[in-house]
Amino acid sequence: MELYRQIFSDNLKRLLDINNETQTELAQSLNINRSVVSSWLLGTRFPRMNTVEEIASHFGVQKSDLLEKKNYNISDSPFQYPFIPDAVAAGIPCTIEGRKELPTIGISDAIMGKYAGNKHILIMRVNGESMNNVIPSGSFIAVKTDIEVKNLKDGDLVVFGKEHEYSLKRFYDANDRIIFKPDSSDPRFTDHVYNKNDSVFIVGRVVLSIRNYE
Repeated sequence: MELYRQIFSDNLKRLLDINNETQTELAQSLNINRSVVSSWLLGTRFPRMNTVEEIASHFGVQKSDLLEKKNYNISDSPFQYPFIPDAVAAGIPCTIEGRKELPTIGISDAIMGKYAGNKHILIMRVNGESMNNVIPSGSFIAVKTDIEVKNLKDGDLVVFGKEHEYSLKRFYDANDRIIFKPDSSDPRFTDHVYNKNDSVFIVGRVVLSIRNYE
């Protein structure tokens, strides 16, 4: 039983970490005392199966992601992430039609690393050459969507939107303005500059790219 408690503890710690969630927040979501969550993390207690199901549902994962030892190798069954099949422009923003239910795409935990199973990850495909120094056209990107603008750093790769148009650029905070810069070998691509009160928003920060060099 001690081994199972430790496996559950390790998996729960990982899920809390990749979802930027605290013990208190999880306890509040499950309507239980924080000390109970703490005992799970310490490996001194093990939850009932119905509680395990609630935790799995909370993180958007399978029960096995909590109960089985995870080695994150290539043979792992790929986790399914929401996927926007329309290419996100790395040049002039392109329109992505809104969808109530996005399709999903499976990506191995070995590729996703510490972001494996993160419920805030959205997968997109890049089209265009304005970011070809770092992400070639045709590549796939993992975008973490629970990012606050105040926590972004200059130079971060972000997907930003204006109305229904989305684009990939580097983010820079210029006091009363936000600048989205290309990172390309082609000098014809220029900055996108907006006032902070303009109707522009950050979809998320790019945390991983699966690159296409063709």
